[in-house]
Amino acid sequence: LQSKLIEKAWENTETVIPGYTHLQPAQPLTFAHYLISVFDALGRDLNRLVEAYGRVDLCPMGAGAIATTSFEINRERVAELLGFHGLLENSVDAVGSRDFILEVLAVLSVTAVDVSRFVEDLIIWSTPGFGTIELPDGFSSTSSIMPQKKNPDVLEVIRARMSHVIGCFSASINLMKALPSSYNLDLQEATPKLWEAIDIMLESLIMLSKLIPELKVRSYPPEDLTLSFMTSTELANILTRKYGVPFREAHRIVGSLVRRLLDESRPLTDLEPGMIAEASVKFLKKPVMVRVEDIERVTDPLRFIESHKVRGGPSRVEVERMLRARMEDLSSIRSHVVEMKRRLVDAERKLNSVVERYIANPRTVKFKSE
Repeated sequence: LQSKLIEKAWENTETVIPGYTHLQPAQPLTFAHYLISVFDALGRDLNRLVEAYGRVDLCPMGAGAIATTSFEINRERVAELLGFHGLLENSVDAVGSRDFILEVLAVLSVTAVDVSRFVEDLIIWSTPGFGTIELPDGFSSTSSIMPQKKNPDVLEVIRARMSHVIGCFSASINLMKALPSSYNLDLQEATPKLWEAIDIMLESLIMLSKLIPELKVRSYPPEDLTLSFMTSTELANILTRKYGVPFREAHRIVGSLVRRLLDESRPLTDLEPGMIAEASVKFLKKPVMVRVEDIERVTDPLRFIESHKVRGGPSRVEVERMLRARMEDLSSIRSHVVEMKRRLVDAERKLNSVVERYIANPRTVKFKSE
């Protein structure tokens, strides 16, 4: 999914979309900038899973019922042959602890929140009232009654299934919270919740990775009445930066201009120097004469975006830098996962070799570390 997000982002470094806060139009972004935010959230989730693996990768074998065993076994060798990197040492802890299940389920629950929020964005943005994206036909359906409908069925199911993942965590942590130490049969009910959550998450991420490449994204028209005002902050900024107006007063001036234009059903691109001068007299007792080219610059969404070059911002230069960095991050985590899998394969091969030698000559094989 992360690789598909990066590919889609490269295609949309200049695709301007509305950025929303409180579900109200806020400031213009690019679709690439937005997708990087999704990539980063999923990246943190993946890092949490990798970190949790270090605590999952501890072998309980040899702990016995609760007090280990009187047989002279080598627990380290057993752990090695089974592919673990270490021991869950204390035998009471080993037989009764399932915190590794809770930790993985907690990480999957955070991931479920991130996936659900992403899916919710896509659902909202695909509605006619927003019109930012168009979902592919293969991931949508029509109504059984209303032929004009295009419903985001797949995304809605994914959104619903994320609640099942969170439910698995809730059920497991409530199951374990009142258990006494050591082993209790209740614990066998937790493991299926882990498998269920993993299966749901895997299926949902695979589905999303197939949907993302087929998304159609629409740039919004700057002359759109409501969306045109998303660059208003930059007008206030330039009044402060270039014309020396205190930002508090610049904010008031621009707010009054937005109200006037909305009342007249005119977009921000209709703003004229005389209107700014008139509004500034009201708050500053003197006119501020803003040049026409400055107005044109601050009302252009692409120029607005390109002026926001601060690290992490939406300018094309910064977005492309972030995309290159994310590609390196993705390559690094893939290499790490490959190495983790390789170690398990090597352990299984070593285990099979020892078992085959034991079967061939059980009297001479010693289970010592090799």
